[in-house]
Amino acid sequence: MGDVRLVRVRHGDGDLAASRRVLCEEELRRAAGLSSVPARRRFVVTRAWLRALLGALHGVAPEAVRIGYGRDGKPQMLGGGQGVCFNVTHGRQVSLLAFALGREVGVDMEEVNRDNDVSAIARRFFSAAEADLLAGLEDQGERYRLFYAWWTQREALAKARGSGLNDAAFFAPLPPPGEQRRVVWLGGASWRLWSPPLAPQHAGAVALEGDGDARLSFWEVRDDGPV
Repeated sequence: MGDVRLVRVRHGDGDLAASRRVLCEEELRRAAGLSSVPARRRFVVTRAWLRALLGALHGVAPEAVRIGYGRDGKPQMLGGGQGVCFNVTHGRQVSLLAFALGREVGVDMEEVNRDNDVSAIARRFFSAAEADLLAGLEDQGERYRLFYAWWTQREALAKARGSGLNDAAFFAPLPPPGEQRRVVWLGGASWRLWSPPLAPQHAGAVALEGDGDARLSFWEVRDDGPV
């Protein structure tokens, strides 16, 4: 699997019983601790699909998949599944699962919130040139589009690298985003970036380790779970 497979899980009101049966006790506890019914639904269905797809790639049942976490909270498959790297992001309408073989991958999606002071956030986390560019845009829609494109790229890079808001991705300048893939250098390594359209009123990005040729392919699955 030399490409990135991006799986879009559309959320609705399907039956969750089958999805719950493949989750481990820890995942069920995490779901129960979420603050709203929609958030719990999203977590249960997304985790069930994650388990089903990882299981299919490794020839094991979804409930037999063992998922652990690295030092910075990055999820990974345990027990012989280290070859497939994956990442997850949740949204209100859809969740996204990204899979790649032997190359770290990160995915992020954010709902565009026009109440955010994006210029102030950019001053804190972006390069000075990027912050100046955003502040100078007279078109508010373009300002928000560019901010969220840059933000999701940084989140995807940080998640792929297994770190958070202190990651170098939040301070190094990035090229102007677009839908086509680009290669950036960060911390002595190369990363391929995509900013594909993912959901209405959302921005998103995918980051893949290395600068070798790769394609981004989409799958879509139903809300009521894989079994």
